[in-house]
Amino acid sequence: SLRNMDVVGDIRNPVEYLVELLGMNAFIGNTIDTSWLDGIIKEKSVELKYDDADVVFYAAVYRAMRMLKTRQEEVLSALGKGQLGPLDQLSSMNSFPVEIAFK
Repeated sequence: SLRNMDVVGDIRNPVEYLVELLGMNAFIGNTIDTSWLDGIIKEKSVELKYDDADVVFYAAVYRAMRMLKTRQEEVLSALGKGQLGPLDQLSSMNSFPVEIAFK
């Protein structure tokens, strides 16, 4: 059921990591203890696999949303002060470059 669990939020969750741990033969055979887990963590033998395209896509979406939120706050702040100048900048929120460096 962990595979079907969706966790939404800003906090990174360990669901994929737990699924990998639970699928290991030592865990299934109940031959584990804390030193087993310490060894796995030290050796980094459980590695999460992500598709590079997904990582880049989500990073770009995150950066774009951050940029849009910042611009929205700037416009609303200016409007709160009675300034209409930033309304001209609203079109820049329709299309803008997002730079992502990966690997």
